[in-house]
Amino acid sequence: ILNCSPPAPCAGASVIGGKKAQALTLKVLSQAMLKSPLRWRATAPWASTHLDLSIEGRDRSAKWVYTSVRETSMLGGGARATKDGIDVSNIAGSTNTSVPNVEQTEERYPVLYLKRSLRLDGEGAGKYRGGFGGDTVIKVHDVDSLTVRAFIIGTKISDSGLEGGSEGAKTIVEVKKDTDVMEQLQSGRFPDFSSVNGSSKILGFRNDPFEITAHDVLRISSSSGGGFGRPEERDPDLVRQDIEEAVLSV
Repeated sequence: ILNCSPPAPCAGASVIGGKKAQALTLKVLSQAMLKSPLRWRATAPWASTHLDLSIEGRDRSAKWVYTSVRETSMLGGGARATKDGIDVSNIAGSTNTSVPNVEQTEERYPVLYLKRSLRLDGEGAGKYRGGFGGDTVIKVHDVDSLTVRAFIIGTKISDSGLEGGSEGAKTIVEVKKDTDVMEQLQSGRFPDFSSVNGSSKILGFRNDPFEITAHDVLRISSSSGGGFGRPEERDPDLVRQDIEEAVLSV
């Protein structure tokens, strides 16, 4: 699977084989370090989802625009032996990934952000939790429609925990069509994705290009790495802190 010969498809960084090879390597090395002086370097597997999501179309001046949705890299890191995983870290080995400011993206492209935050309950639970992935909600703004292209790997695969830690959350990309989002905005309310009424569809791993209009809403719930240690061993003060910061529900 990971060292195949032509004409079989070979695993690369952009397919699940490459990502899973990295996660497996981290897990094997971490297990070897658990009973050694290097235990402090052990880590649960990091998020290994790959999501390629782009939007294209015409802006209000009829200029052609295209961009990748950079929030797809807001993946959570695996928990470590002595501390929590890194929030929105991207994959292991690529933690220097940056995401543009919301205002910068809205200025350059015909989109409106309804939300960009850490994903509620998106951690891999443990004595030390996995890092939270991102939660992003966007819609078309100031134009009639845009075309979305989405290629998703890892929607059915969670990254496991270590030493009793729980697996991380899976990536979910969901679109709600023909919603009442415009009515809510026009009434002065800032809509939450769950409060928007419309027909919902969760995207699969391969999707034909599709149109979204100003009445549609797109949500990207990014995956996270696994937890380290049993969740019941977690410091209650750390649990309380996550609840107060609204990233963990009661």
